[in-house]
Amino acid sequence: MKKFDNLLLISLDGMSDADIAILRNMPNFQRLLSLGMLVNNVDSVFLTNTYPVHTSVITGCYPKRHRIIENIQADPGGEGKPWYWDRKHIKTTTLYDEARKKGLTVASVFWPVTAYGKIKYNIPEIQPFGRFDNQILASLRAGNPWTTAYSFLKFGNRLLEKKQPVIDDFATAAVVSLIERRRSNLNLIHLLDVDSHKHKTGVSSIETLAAVKRMDARVGMLDRAMKKSFGEDYNLIIFSDHGALDVERKIDLNHYLESWGYLTPMQEKKNWEVWFRNCGGSAFLYTRSNSKSLVTEIRSRISQVIADEDIFIKRILSSSEMDSSGYGAESALGVEARLGSNFLNYGYYQANHGYSIEMADYKVFYYLKGSYIAQGIRSGGSLLDIAPIACLMLDLDTWLMDGYLRTDLLKT
Repeated sequence: MKKFDNLLLISLDGMSDADIAILRNMPNFQRLLSLGMLVNNVDSVFLTNTYPVHTSVITGCYPKRHRIIENIQADPGGEGKPWYWDRKHIKTTTLYDEARKKGLTVASVFWPVTAYGKIKYNIPEIQPFGRFDNQILASLRAGNPWTTAYSFLKFGNRLLEKKQPVIDDFATAAVVSLIERRRSNLNLIHLLDVDSHKHKTGVSSIETLAAVKRMDARVGMLDRAMKKSFGEDYNLIIFSDHGALDVERKIDLNHYLESWGYLTPMQEKKNWEVWFRNCGGSAFLYTRSNSKSLVTEIRSRISQVIADEDIFIKRILSSSEMDSSGYGAESALGVEARLGSNFLNYGYYQANHGYSIEMADYKVFYYLKGSYIAQGIRSGGSLLDIAPIACLMLDLDTWLMDGYLRTDLLKT
């Protein structure tokens, strides 16, 4: 095994290119930026919600290929289906699968869509589902029971409030412990503090700024653990999955359908005609009959709403966006919300995501450090390009991917 067969992959959920200005002044990021490569002005993956993006990063594939097209499973009528917790939902191989096949050890804490995955040290992101379930049972059942039990017993006091920032504090402590005790080759961690506070308090709030500062401290803890176990040349990838945009208003687009006289599952669960799946910045139309004339009729109505400068709907999504997102295979059409609006049928957010990657001020970033990586700043590309770099760091063969290896990020 080469000494370079190690990688820490950190996800900073909800952060974006706009947060780089703050990170540059944070002590841990400031030091890391002098050691590696920052790639800014990067395209995320549409649909820009957490589970599709994270699965694209770990597979190098668009959602149309890996089939995690949203966080929550489709549920016309709102009967309460769970999120895409389970590894079985991913229809391609993953970085952690290929690492395991090579004989590398993998540790993962709260990484999306890893429940019941073949990961040696696994505490998956999952919530109890069902009347008689609870968090401890769900985590023990879906992850590695020994890793989960040890981490909950040793660091579980950090989870007493069951909200941020204590959830990320637990995750960081658990991964630091796994790196130092198990020297796991591939380490995955998903941190949500910033995303949570942007949703609750807005993109530029004092609370969000405090969360960004906490992220810097957590990155410092993880960095020190990797250096202790693997030396100065250890491999690091940090990425932001999607931005967030402040919102002033929300709507359930099914109200439009009902006002036009169509039957939705909110009115009739068994005999509904059409349904809009609300996904934050975007929404997708489903029909039961697959009637082309029905879709044409609704498309015409939506086009008229847009022409009338409706405050909610900005545009109809292109065929290429429908295809890459995976919705082209099951939805008749998609729409994007105007800036300041979002499509929800529950709760209220001060800021949200789910918009197309064409939305202004909605780019993301990633950072690379390791023996193969040059130093400096580059721009552009896609989050899909992370998987090929990760394979290089772990000396893994690549598979059928939509991302590509950017040689301009490597040492010559």
